[in-house]
Amino acid sequence: MNTYSFNQYTVDTMVFALSSATVNRDQLVLSYGHETALDGNADRAPTNESFTVLVDGTRIDVSRVTVDAAARTVTLTLARAVAAGQTVTVAYQDTDTSDNKALQEAGTAANGGDDAASFAARAVTNLTRSPVAPATPEAPGASGGSGGPEGPGRLGRRTPTTTVCPTPRKTRPPACCAPMARPAWMATATATVSGTASRSPSARPAT
Repeated sequence: MNTYSFNQYTVDTMVFALSSATVNRDQLVLSYGHETALDGNADRAPTNESFTVLVDGTRIDVSRVTVDAAARTVTLTLARAVAAGQTVTVAYQDTDTSDNKALQEAGTAANGGDDAASFAARAVTNLTRSPVAPATPEAPGASGGSGGPEGPGRLGRRTPTTTVCPTPRKTRPPACCAPMARPAWMATATATVSGTASRSPSARPAT
């Protein structure tokens, strides 16, 4: 193990092997290798200010740090959620070496084991998914499902309708078809013939 002492605390440069860093919404997880034995004591956990998280270049505060010794993970709860597609980085720096709060190795001493070395900003895999748009509701009867007016057995059926044709109105014949007035001579001749034919045989003078 390669170690060096500075200001009465020890930094271990070998045992802390960060294997991955991922974020999903407001949960950023640092996963360490199997050779790392993290100190899970909450009293010795690193402070929120020890971590610098940048999202698209803008810093997001860390509201809580949780160390899971069994899972070998350090989970940072962010002040706000990360959106899908955003670029995220994380860095670690022990801001106060005298408070015994740091990312450190498990140990039997009262002050825990060796502290982890600080690391500069490194990329974080963004696992946040885009929100799913709600489905657009269909109009009533559009799907032709059961219970609707076009349910099974009724699809394609139409109610027969009767078309009543309008009766054409009687119109007067055009002027060209109207009866022509009879000449005066024809009217006189007709009257004479009618008068002669209407005489009774008994009205003739006796011979």
